[in-house]
Amino acid sequence: MATPEDLKVNAEYIRMADQYIEVPGGTNNNNYANVDLIVDVAERAGVHAVWAGWGHASENPRLPESLAASKNKIVFIGPPGSAMRSLGDKISSTIVAQHADVPTMPWSGSGIKETVLSEAGFVTVPDKAYADACVNNFEQGLQKAEEIGYPVMIKASEGGGGKGIRKVENPEAFKNAFYAVAGEIPGKLYLVHFSMGDPDFSSSRVSNIHNETCWSSTAS
Repeated sequence: MATPEDLKVNAEYIRMADQYIEVPGGTNNNNYANVDLIVDVAERAGVHAVWAGWGHASENPRLPESLAASKNKIVFIGPPGSAMRSLGDKISSTIVAQHADVPTMPWSGSGIKETVLSEAGFVTVPDKAYADACVNNFEQGLQKAEEIGYPVMIKASEGGGGKGIRKVENPEAFKNAFYAVAGEIPGKLYLVHFSMGDPDFSSSRVSNIHNETCWSSTAS
């Protein structure tokens, strides 16, 4: 899948592809975050599996479930919907981490630890706890930013691939950045303190249906 914007800049993944299908441009709810569109394109293209990359629909539990329910039972390369509901959303996953007493950066949901176990057996975050961690308007965001301390990152819970994120270093720059993120990615917004100069560590686990697993870690 490729948007007109990515085609125009001749994105590397397009140059590497054997084939691509053009999809509508604009905000990601028109393309890379649109589950119904992804499933439709996959079915029409006759693919056996879908890898959704990072961010966008890759963290939406509807995607693996919709692919599995499709006519061709398309495989989703990634975690099942149940795991995504616990950890796929950036806000929920941070609350789950806090519930487990994992240290987190100061953010708009600092101190919120409420979780519940669903009937299906996976950890979920109650609606009120989730809402309390979000920033619902510019005025609330500005107040939260003062409490967290600048610089802060304004982030969209469904953002990814460099979209739905802005760094703000002072109150004067907050308004424009807030509305830029809100207009770029639909969904909920939250704030997190930006730590200057600290290394970034990432760890990923990849497993297949044969119970073979490998780990990868990066630091920057």
